[in-house]
Amino acid sequence: MAEGQSGRGGERKVKTFRDLLVWKKSMALVVEIYQQSKQFPAEEQFGLIAQIRRSATSIPCNISEGFGRKTTQDYLRFYTWLPALFMSCRLNWKFRLT
Repeated sequence: MAEGQSGRGGERKVKTFRDLLVWKKSMALVVEIYQQSKQFPAEEQFGLIAQIRRSATSIPCNISEGFGRKTTQDYLRFYTWLPALFMSCRLNWKFRLT
């Protein structure tokens, strides 16, 4: 089957982590956080801004790293961390409101 063609049932074959919808959405989140955090106060440059950006970029990084693992156990270990990474990002985002 050629790249981009649908498989059985209309689903597309996942060849790289970039084909995963969750990775695409996590990258959109990173872009949004970088854009929004530009509006934070300058004194937060090395505090809240750095922390929220790190937690946001950890999400697609773990997805891509997990995708490259050889065993299912290693693969799944990276994905089990995702909810915690997302919660960290969310918590840091809430700090900006206080």
